Amino acid sequence: MAEPDIDGIDRRIIELLQNNSRTTVADMAREIGELTENAIRYRIERLETEGYIAEYTVRLNPKKFGKNIIVIFSLNVMPQDINASLDSLKSIDYITEIYLTAGDFSIIAIGYFDDNQELTRFVTEKLKDIRMIDYKVISVLRRVKHELYSI
Repeated sequence: MAEPDIDGIDRRIIELLQNNSRTTVADMAREIGELTENAIRYRIERLETEGYIAEYTVRLNPKKFGKNIIVIFSLNVMPQDINASLDSLKSIDYITEIYLTAGDFSIIAIGYFDDNQELTRFVTEKLKDIRMIDYKVISVLRRVKHELYSI
């Protein structure tokens, strides 16, 4: 695999933004110490244009919104039903991440629920609408690490 076309300063800019996406260009220039604000601004724009930086976002704390249970759904779906199943899952508010996978299961989905009663309703009322061969529901006891890709 080819090395990314970024240097140490680009990496430092990315690290600063990952630590706090609201870091100002002026603060980055002071922290890095080698470039002007305009040079930092140019590098950020280039990193965005070239796709190294995809978006700036706010990460919410699900528990503050009453979502106390994280659940991983492993779904085994017939190949001809994969697209319809993915579309169905995408339309469900509880589901926040969906992955098409290779291996024992064809789809992995992650959802957030208030409590076991809400999860039970989801499994019995919503999940049954997806044509599956088999599925597993895994309730997360504790999140140990959760971060998007970082350098």
